Amino acid sequence: MFVRLLAAMAEGALALLERPPLITSLATQGDVIEIHSYITGVQQSIASWNGENLHVFMVTSLALLLAVPMKTLSERLTLAVNALALIVAVMLAICIVQLENAMEMYASTSLGMTLHSDRAKALFDWANRGLIMVGMLLLPAFLFLRSYVSFWSEDETPARSRARRPSSSAAPGSPSSSR
Repeated sequence: MFVRLLAAMAEGALALLERPPLITSLATQGDVIEIHSYITGVQQSIASWNGENLHVFMVTSLALLLAVPMKTLSERLTLAVNALALIVAVMLAICIVQLENAMEMYASTSLGMTLHSDRAKALFDWANRGLIMVGMLLLPAFLFLRSYVSFWSEDETPARSRARRPSSSAAPGSPSSSR
């Protein structure tokens, strides 16, 4: 379902980015996205890309976000919903770059042609590595720190303030209270 949603979003984004469009449509079968193109003269399935690892990026980000204890379930849901937009944006960018790389690889190996300039290929390669780093490390860390900071920056509840306050049950003048 998640890969199908990303494929639909990527199809729209690619239609806006490519002029003329090299990738004309995308179809999903489970986690596999099929790339359709007119590059050979007829609309046909050219290549495919497996988006199975995108689930790992999403689950890791959400798991670290929700690992911080919250007061209520609504706080957890609010954090998760707010983070989903950022997660989907990163996953969409990864998907688009991966699809472009799969298309370029097919054209060079099967058709003996190049679709992008050397500069564009270098940019796609850099973007691919950078986005995977963002999806694997930076995004989960950012979401975890964001939830951690929001947890400690909220107004203190009585239970939380009691947990942080040292116990004052020692009698005046006793060794533990005379520090």
